[in-house]
Amino acid sequence: MKTLFFLLATFGLLGTSAWAQVDVGQISGTVVDNTKAVVPGVKIIATNEENKIATETTTNSSGYYTVPNLPVGTYSVSAEAAGFQKYVRTGLHLNAADQLSVEIPLTLGAVTQTVEVTEAMGEALSLEPTTGGTVTGKQIQQLEVNGRNPVYLGLLEPGVVGTDIATFDPDSVSNGGFSMNGGRPDAYTVYVDGAMATRTRESGSMLGAQDMETVQEIQILTGNFDAQYGRSNAGQIRFVTRSGSTQFHGDAYEVLRNAYFDANTWQRNDSPIAAFNSRPPQQNYNDFGFTLGGPVFWPGRWNKDRSKLFFFFAEEWVRRRYADSSTGIVPTAAMRTGDFSYLLNASNTFFGKVRVINDPLTGKPFPGNIIPASRINAQGQAVLNSYPLPTPGFQEGSTNLIQSFPVHSNVQKTTFRADYYLSEKNHLYVRGTFIPWRFNSPLDESTTLGLYQSLWSRPNRTLMVDFTTTFSPTLLNDLSISGNSDGKGSIQADPACGATCERSTYGLTYPYLFPGTKLFDQKLPNMAFTGLTNVDLGPYPGSWAGFVGDLTDNVTMTIHNHTLMFGGTAERAGQNDHIQLTSASSPQTENQNGAFQFLDSGSPSTSGLGMANALLGNFNNYAEFGSKPETPWVANALDLFAQDVWQATPKLSLHFGLRYSIWPAWGTTNGTLAQFEPKFYNPSQAATVNPSTGFITNGSPYNGIVLPGSGPSKSALSHYPFLSQYQSNYHNLPAGFVPTQWGLVQPRLGLAYQFGSRTVVRAGLGYFADRTAINRDTALGGNPPFMPQTAILNANISSLASAAAVVVPFTMTINSPTNVWPTAWDYNGTAEYQFGKGINVSAGYVGNRGIHLQRKRNINQLLQPGTTYANPTVNPNALRP
Repeated sequence: MKTLFFLLATFGLLGTSAWAQVDVGQISGTVVDNTKAVVPGVKIIATNEENKIATETTTNSSGYYTVPNLPVGTYSVSAEAAGFQKYVRTGLHLNAADQLSVEIPLTLGAVTQTVEVTEAMGEALSLEPTTGGTVTGKQIQQLEVNGRNPVYLGLLEPGVVGTDIATFDPDSVSNGGFSMNGGRPDAYTVYVDGAMATRTRESGSMLGAQDMETVQEIQILTGNFDAQYGRSNAGQIRFVTRSGSTQFHGDAYEVLRNAYFDANTWQRNDSPIAAFNSRPPQQNYNDFGFTLGGPVFWPGRWNKDRSKLFFFFAEEWVRRRYADSSTGIVPTAAMRTGDFSYLLNASNTFFGKVRVINDPLTGKPFPGNIIPASRINAQGQAVLNSYPLPTPGFQEGSTNLIQSFPVHSNVQKTTFRADYYLSEKNHLYVRGTFIPWRFNSPLDESTTLGLYQSLWSRPNRTLMVDFTTTFSPTLLNDLSISGNSDGKGSIQADPACGATCERSTYGLTYPYLFPGTKLFDQKLPNMAFTGLTNVDLGPYPGSWAGFVGDLTDNVTMTIHNHTLMFGGTAERAGQNDHIQLTSASSPQTENQNGAFQFLDSGSPSTSGLGMANALLGNFNNYAEFGSKPETPWVANALDLFAQDVWQATPKLSLHFGLRYSIWPAWGTTNGTLAQFEPKFYNPSQAATVNPSTGFITNGSPYNGIVLPGSGPSKSALSHYPFLSQYQSNYHNLPAGFVPTQWGLVQPRLGLAYQFGSRTVVRAGLGYFADRTAINRDTALGGNPPFMPQTAILNANISSLASAAAVVVPFTMTINSPTNVWPTAWDYNGTAEYQFGKGINVSAGYVGNRGIHLQRKRNINQLLQPGTTYANPTVNPNALRP
């Protein structure tokens, strides 16, 4: 495999640096006289009306001009030529990626005379064929956004569907969960001033909710975007932040929401519980902050006209205090002592029918449905006692528990920006955003019943450095450096839970199968009972540290009526993943502290009731695993592109683009990955599976499992000496197990034609690739042999340490052996009509055809339908190919 290496500078702020591209627009057009003849040699000046920065060019022999690489803002455009009156058009609002077509009619006369046009006559129409739109600063200021999370304003644009725009989500890392033009919600990317803000661990989240007061506009690219935009096949959300101007501006604000102002809900009023019927749920929300921006100058000495250096700084704090609740089915106090007489009532709320428990030693019912105290197993009783007691006075069907926990969430959003115009030809820009988020999660992501409560810390950072050099009116270079980091993030056990979340509180003292490997030794096991709420305490504690680093250089040239842009991006990205298993299939578990199953049937020692089995100490299954090593995911990437915007006529713009991506598969720096590959499986060495239990009785379970490289490195062996036992599992495979896809070529075509002054039609066709994030479900670092795991079948909890540990057929995860990245063909045809200032109507047809999209499937499933029904006494593991 060929390997790409890039030398990246390091910023202490990020841990790993990055480079990216600033979102800019372009103003172009043709200058004509009163006979519609083109006028060459006209001096054109585009001036930003806020900071007064001017950019100059000259019309070519075709009367055509282009002013590329303009920051978002409102501009005036002037034209001067001998023998003509000076022309000035003001109030031109330029959005990111806009290609405004501004035709300039010159009138004969002296240059000292001026013809001025304002945008009261209507906005200039864009000859850009990209589908999507822009949420403007005016919309952001005037619209009330529930929770003040600006990402949800993306739903204002056509083709964006999904989450309700009224979603109250002020402090999450969600990217909005949208579908753009039919694409998948995790197949679009988010950028802040061109800096990648999508996490590497999974594509459905971003690096913090942006501060609304810092956002100048939001560019929504839903499809057919030009070749300089890549990495996603289902759209992009691009935030453009505010900058300082020649005048000082600032504000301070607070948004308040408090339960004191709320009425109680009718459901809570109807509750028999005083804590619910006496008051509304706690929902306190405080969002406050300030902004300040303006020029940096030394009066009378430096930057006297306030045109060189500008700053913008903002702080926002979000404080939430609210209650999180859950319900469940838990055993009664009597059941925990062995008294199941209530179940002899056919109207019992647990099963709605009579349930008789039998003595597994005699096969006869326990008298009165009560287990004698002398038969109760202390460890099994401790498991059952781990469940919370029922809530007095609460019963809804079989549900007898309702809980409420206080939740706190604190977010701080710091944004700084500086624009330095070193000269008329050089512009340096720096922007940083820091959004640390700390919160507790008493119910976490699973069904915990409050038995595991966590504290989360999510540091989120993005940084941008951009330097633009204008060599001539027709040649410009843009070098940008950006990066993001979401580490080191952590999820730790919340000390506030105290004894409730500790196994010793309930008398659980059975020994671990893998002692000394637990991140939180006192964490309770998962518990599954027939007739009760299954308690899943999840894969935490854990930690992670992700990063993306990009170095981008773009060159823009104007040759005749062609605006040519070409450049590339070198990237290094990764994730130091120390989260335990995030997916597991029974009988395995994602809780490293173990998982019990107490079922009504399936064990030769069953009493006929899972809860009674627990008191007798007899479980169906117990699973546990040791510590998963930290997985240092990493990958390099290279993207190259070329784009031609040809103004074929004053009314017709043609776009031709080509993007080429080289994306090696995600691998690790130390080889701590494993997966199963069928081509290395040897049928002659197949393991023997017990047809009754489905467990391995003979042979190696590692048959077909592969490790990257030709053998363990010295570094790997120093941390994982057991790797020396698996030399036969190395087959000279790449770090990510699969070869690099070298043919990822993505052509783009588009056109825009203007009819008269009010109508534009657009069409486009393009091929787009999606660089998927590190998939949390595959978790190749948690595959054997790196993470020891075992399960014990049909045993007693008292003899857990001495019980025969069976070898379970591994639930292996595997990435696609072909490394074909997901792609999509995107095509559209749209028409836009301008009725007047601020009133534009567009309609169109947009299509998206996905190819090689990701999916999860079982490659070792039973091939013939009805196989399990035809073999009811055979475990499915023994029937698999």
